[in-house]
Amino acid sequence: MRDLALSFLDIVNERGDVKTNWTAKKYYHAIRHFAIWLGRQGHRGGLDNLSIDSLYEFGRNARFDVERSVRALLRGAVPAAGIERPVSQAVRAHLEGSGVSKPQQRSVPLGPYSAGEFERLVSTCRAVIDSYNGLRLRPLPDLNVTLAFRILIGFEIGLPPECIDALRVEDLRWQGDRDLRVEFTKNRGSGRNALTFRDTGPWSGPALLTRWVSVFEMLRPDPKSGPLWPWPSDPDPARFEPFSSNRWAVARREFMKTQQVRDDSQSLLVLDMRRLRKTWFARKSKYWHGAVTIDPTHSALVEGDRYLSGSAEPDEVDLTVESAQEDLLRRATAVALVVSDDGDLADGVDDALLVSQRTEGTWDMFAALCRDPFTSPFNQSGTFCTAVVWACLVCPLAVITPAKLPALLRLQDYLRDQSASVTQAEWVRVYGPAWVQLVSRILPQFGDAIIAEARRIVDDDLDLPVPPSPLETR
Repeated sequence: MRDLALSFLDIVNERGDVKTNWTAKKYYHAIRHFAIWLGRQGHRGGLDNLSIDSLYEFGRNARFDVERSVRALLRGAVPAAGIERPVSQAVRAHLEGSGVSKPQQRSVPLGPYSAGEFERLVSTCRAVIDSYNGLRLRPLPDLNVTLAFRILIGFEIGLPPECIDALRVEDLRWQGDRDLRVEFTKNRGSGRNALTFRDTGPWSGPALLTRWVSVFEMLRPDPKSGPLWPWPSDPDPARFEPFSSNRWAVARREFMKTQQVRDDSQSLLVLDMRRLRKTWFARKSKYWHGAVTIDPTHSALVEGDRYLSGSAEPDEVDLTVESAQEDLLRRATAVALVVSDDGDLADGVDDALLVSQRTEGTWDMFAALCRDPFTSPFNQSGTFCTAVVWACLVCPLAVITPAKLPALLRLQDYLRDQSASVTQAEWVRVYGPAWVQLVSRILPQFGDAIIAEARRIVDDDLDLPVPPSPLETR
């Protein structure tokens, strides 16, 4: 035991590869398992008395990670580490070989709750929240009310449980009156992410999040910041416990027991927060309602290789991709372009009146001329169009003229700048169609000389009349 401890100390210094507490604990548990096994085998003496047979027998009965750690410790058991009686040369020759531990049985992935279990759990949580909302004095919610909100939110937004548990109030930002942007950190993904959810009723994800934030406003010094799931600690009411603490684990079991939520076999349902996300996927799958969907929090590799190709039919995947491509092309080719040769284009840049005479009866909308802004597809018929500037590029009423080239170049710069301030998924959703139209169909119509002249105008600080970003808070 002492020799293994000395070897462990040697591999955690500058010569070793142990850099974290988690890795150090793995080696500690390996030493403990090996020492207990040697004691049960009646082993006496130091590491120099180890035999190849005993090492093989230990590896055959140990877990793979334990055997691997013990092999690393024995390889490091040398006199330079302070060990007087290191392993023999005969044993050392076998430490570099392959492990002999039994292959571990693969765990069974967690499945979603069934439709019946989902309905029973949701109805129970809604009843708990309705009972709390019916109290006149509205005291602080107990653990049952908190868990009811947490379960419903997990079902509605489908984020990993650790992401929901770590949410803060400042991570929630409204985009208009119906869309809520939720920023979160996915540890196994690309770090900071964001998704937008639509408020479709009192039990939708955005509505539940808003209601829960309002419940705990009195506990926060700043109502616009702080953890989303605060709960006063018993010994120190000024300190909040995280949702994943042991207290919450006990509360989950008590919640299911108190509410008597049953599974399909009429046994007490086990509440696992990871299964909420699985159920969210199932509700969006063909199995649940006959449609194939894509999770925007996954990379293309994960979505294509592990989910779509593994669970969906190839024909359905092809149809999904083709439909998205056709929609993007259809939106990008909806604009009517006025195309002339370079000479006419130059006249258009120098003399905007010339172009306006050719397009008499249209309205100037900065990025394009509009045939009739009172019949805009972005507004109610009969009201003047108030769409954002880049919406003109995907509007069937727009007429792109040469005189608009400086404004289009200024708009191109703006769209490019926005890619640095929002996530890729958000940029593609908000600005992608306009960008495709601009760079693939509009700008290629102009010659280099015309673009250079228009760029000079842009460099003279041509103002772009953009409203607040659609990704700003309301």
